[in-house]
Parts: sequence; structure tokens; C-alpha cells
Amino acid sequence: MNVINARSLAYATNCTVAALAAIWISGCWGLPNPGWAALTVFISSQPLAGAVGGVTARASFRFAGTLAGCTAALVIIPAMASTPELLIGVLALWAAFCLYLSLIDKSARSYAFMLAAYTPVLVALPQAGAPANLFDSLLLRVEEVGTGALCAAVAHAIFFPRTVEALSTGKLQAIAQGARRLVLQALDTQVADASTQAARASLARSMAELRQLVDHLRFDAVHSRTDPHAVPAIEQALVALSVLVAAVEDRLLALGGQQAVPPRALAYLQAVAGAIAEDASGERFDQLESLRAGAMPAPGELEPGQEALAVGLVLRTGELARTLCTLARLVAGQASAADVQELSFGARRALHIDHGFALLAGASVGLTLVLAGAITYMMGWQQGASVVGLAATGSSVFAFADDPRPMLRSFLKVTLAAIPVAAAYVFAILPAVDSFPGFALALAPLYFTIGLFMASPKYGFAAYGMALVVSTLLSLQVAGTADFIAFTGLAIGSLTGTTLALLGTSLYRVIGPAASVRRIVRASRAELLRLARGGEQSRTDWASRALDRVALLLPRVGDAPGPVRTAFAEARLGASVIELREYSRLPQAAARHEVDDALAALARRLEAADAGAASASESRLQAAVSRATAAIAANESGELRARALAAAGGLQRGTAAAFT
Repeated sequence: MNVINARSLAYATNCTVAALAAIWISGCWGLPNPGWAALTVFISSQPLAGAVGGVTARASFRFAGTLAGCTAALVIIPAMASTPELLIGVLALWAAFCLYLSLIDKSARSYAFMLAAYTPVLVALPQAGAPANLFDSLLLRVEEVGTGALCAAVAHAIFFPRTVEALSTGKLQAIAQGARRLVLQALDTQVADASTQAARASLARSMAELRQLVDHLRFDAVHSRTDPHAVPAIEQALVALSVLVAAVEDRLLALGGQQAVPPRALAYLQAVAGAIAEDASGERFDQLESLRAGAMPAPGELEPGQEALAVGLVLRTGELARTLCTLARLVAGQASAADVQELSFGARRALHIDHGFALLAGASVGLTLVLAGAITYMMGWQQGASVVGLAATGSSVFAFADDPRPMLRSFLKVTLAAIPVAAAYVFAILPAVDSFPGFALALAPLYFTIGLFMASPKYGFAAYGMALVVSTLLSLQVAGTADFIAFTGLAIGSLTGTTLALLGTSLYRVIGPAASVRRIVRASRAELLRLARGGEQSRTDWASRALDRVALLLPRVGDAPGPVRTAFAEARLGASVIELREYSRLPQAAARHEVDDALAALARRLEAADAGAASASESRLQAAVSRATAAIAANESGELRARALAAAGGLQRGTAAAFT
């Protein structure tokens, strides 16, 4: 990717203007470390390539996290300043708790929790020897961060503004076109193949990217015309679409391809595919809906297992067509309020939360903080408190990764490269200027270059590290001092803090991709077992969480798609379990006992899979599913019969796919 383009030039210009403005305002207000205000500009400008909503969200949460961390420091530091061991222990517990909250809150707000985790250690711990000055010091830090956050938000909103809405428009249109192609492929294919699985995986990735847009769109209020509820509705439509596509494709495969589908059902499938290919209007799909009942096989026309598959194929195809039509209206901005309300996730989309991983990551940060404190204390290092803060920062920032070590190593290399750059400014360039215009002229090329590279996905991480280290070291000169000893101590402290973060991470919490995949798979099975035992959950929430797990698995499995295929199968299986459980709870359900027996057999099969003894429970499960299917076919009628049969067919196919 070319670093120099219109987007990166606008982004770099905004960052440069905002950073210089933050330094100037900080100087006018007499703030002691204007470099922190400049650094906040670059940190706040990261998300979504400088889009207004992304920058405003990041700036807001950075200020909120800093304020929360400083407030905690005001409570913790004065009370325990006389007992360093206890102080380090309490700060470690605070950091671990906040980071745990950050990792289970899978939204833009998680950044505030992460800031709150390490801010007391980074900002307040060096002041523990003089707690009387702590309030003033923390107030100044909040003001510096607030100044930088405000300058970043204003600059990106005024100069060359790019909105989350503008960034999302093209992405949403591409997602809608990809979904349309996927549906046509599923309806036209004779048997399932690898390309449809790859397309479904791509859709799962798109939903993960869309999650970020949802979080930031509400911060686009000044510039955006998009209904803030429309994007979550698009998310839900994509969740439903993914599961329905897999269900239709699987039933076609089970029936032996289109040539084995009953003629009326095949005609209905072809009519739906034709309407989708022609990009027909909603009226055309309404007409097709009236033909759906006639496409069903007549009761007794097929044996129960085959009838369940054929009925499920027709029902899911109809649902698929309606969902795709609604998705197209949502993306085009033509959806009605009823469309948006029907596809409402409520407060938030249900996502996979790994509490164990979050606890481990939080504990690792706390232990790293204790390790760094112990080492610097035994060395009698005067600047040890700053080193502990930097170690806590490094281990917190990269805690989201299974294995943060590669990023910490890269950050260590960037730190080594940044020190000479900062030294040149501190001791050669900046001492030669004596006014703010000269100061700005000297810093503008540096800030502009960093901004250019931050706009590039390929170089963004290195540029972010350069901004962090250079801004921290430049704060000495910006504050009016060019002390070689202080500069050297801060540079060595930066290297040592990152090294200790790397050491602590290596000791406490490296999780390989294989172990992470096993955790995700076990979580899916455990939730499926709860559903089989009678746990209540909506189809939407289950499908949303299941597809989020698919998105988490994709970057971890590489060329081994087995876990992803199983995850898709379990997504379909869980939806069928929920439908059958809803059916069995109806007073008029004639086959409730057989359905309950089938779900109990599924629970035993899942338990046996965990115990490694699956053969006997497998045959009992298939027999129970067959009895439930036959009982529904023999005793029910109308729409209830069709929906229950479709769910029974889904249970039959889902168990076969999930346990192979």
C-alpha cells in the first residue's frame, strides 16, 4: 500500500495541527508536560483512520479512563504510601480488575477500562514519596490529556472531516453484494463445496468489522444522517442470513442436490433464486411468500426424515429471501421503522465472552507489575516507579492478544529506533529555537511523518510506537529542560519497562493458537449443552454468539478449517434446539415427550463427547431424533407441523455435522 495518498495526507495534516495546537494550549495554560497532550492526539486519532466518530470515541474514552485512574490513585496512594509492598499489591489488584473489565467489555468503551488499569501506576506511583502534591499532579495530567483529546476531536471534525458513515457506506454495500452472491450460490449449487464455506467465513469477518462501526457511529452525530439503530439491524440481518444460508445449503446436500428435491419445492427455490438474481422488489418476494405453502410436500408424501429436510428447505429458503430483502433495504437506507425495530438486538449484540482468558490476562498484568516493582526495589533504582508504570502499560496495551510477545518485541525495537530521533530533537534541534513558531516548524515534519505512517495498516503499529516514545522523551524539552541525565534515565526506563512487560508476559500468560481454539470450541459445546438441558436463549443471541466465535476462530486456525466448519454446524444445531424447545413447551404440542427425549439424548451425547465415549450415545441420539421426527409428522398439522419438522430436520443434520 502506498503510504502517500489523499487520505493519509489529510490524516497526517489533522494530527500535526492538533498536536501543535495541544502543545500551544498546554503552554498557555502552564501545564508542565505538553508532550502528553501531543501524545494524546496521536493515540486518540488511531481508530478508523481519523474518522470523526472514531476519533471522538477514542478521545472521550481516553479522557474517561484517565480520570477514573487518577481518581483511584487519589484513594490508593495516600492511604498506602508508607507501605510500598502493600501499595504495589493493591495497585496490581486494581490493574488486574480493570483489565479484566476491559477484555469482557467488547466495545469501544473497553479502552477506558484499560486506561484506568495502568494510569495510577504510570502517573501516580512516581509521586508516592510526596503524596501531598499528588492531587495537583493528577489534575495537571487530566488537563493535559483532556487538552489533547479535545484538540484531536476538533481537528478531525473541522479539517478534511471523514465520518464513520462515509467509511461504512462502501463496506456495507460490499457486504450486501457478497451476501447476495452467497445466497445465490447456496441456492444454485448441487452440493456444498469449499467456496461457500469460504464465503460464509468472509461474512463472519465482515460482521466483526461491522461491530466497530456500530460502536463509533453514535459519535458521528454532528455529521451523520444514518439512523444509529440501522447498523445494528444490519448486523442482525447478517447473523440471520449466515445461519439460514448454511441451513439451506446443508439441506440441499442432505437431499442429494437439486435433482433430488421434490418438484414443487424445487420450483419454489428456482423462483426465489430468480427474484434474487434480478434484484427484485419487496412486492415480488411478497408474491413468492404466498407460494411457499404450496411448495411443501404433502403429509405422507415422503418418509418423515426426508419430509423434514424438504419442509426445512422450503421454510429456510423463504426466511432467507425475506432477510436478504430487508438487508438490501437497510443498506440502501430505504428500510422502514418496522424493519429496524424487527431486527433489533436491544442494548447490544450478544458476543462470545471468555471470562477465563480475561482473568488470566488481568492476573498477568498484576503479576508483571509486582515483578517489576520487586526488581526495581531490590536494585534501589531511583526511577523504578516509572519503570513499573511502563511495564504495566506495555503488558496492558497488548493483553488482548493470545501471545503478546511478538508485539512487545516489535515495540522494543521501535523504542530503540525512537530514542536517537528524540535525542536529536532534545539536544540539537529544539534548543536552537526560541519561539513557538520556530518550535512548531521544527516539530511539524516529525509529527507529519508519524501521521503519514500511522494511516497505513502496514506501518501503523510502528508509527504508533514512535509517537508514544518520542512524545514521552520530548516532554523534557517541551517543558523547557534538556537534561542529559534525565533523558538517559527516561530512555533506559522505557526500554526496561517494555523488557519487564515482555518477561512477565512470557512467564505468566502466553496462550498458543491451538489452546485458544480449544477454549472457543469448549465454550460453544458448553453453551450448546445448556440449551439441550433446557436453558433459555433466543435464536438471535445464540446465532450471534456462535458467529462471533467463528470470527474468533478464523485468524487462529490457518489452513485447518475443521473447527470453523464445526462452529457453523453448531450454530445451526443450536438454532434447531431452541426451536424444538419452544415447540415442546407449547400446551398443544402433541410430540413434546419425544422431542424432550431427543434433546435429552443430545445432552447425553455432548457429555459423552467431553468424556471421550461417544459411540453408544451417538446411536441412541439418532434413534431419539428419528422418533421425534416421526411423532411430529404423524400428530401435527399446519404451520406448527412445518416449523417443528424443519427444526427436527435441523437437529438431525446438525448432530451429524457437529460430531464428525
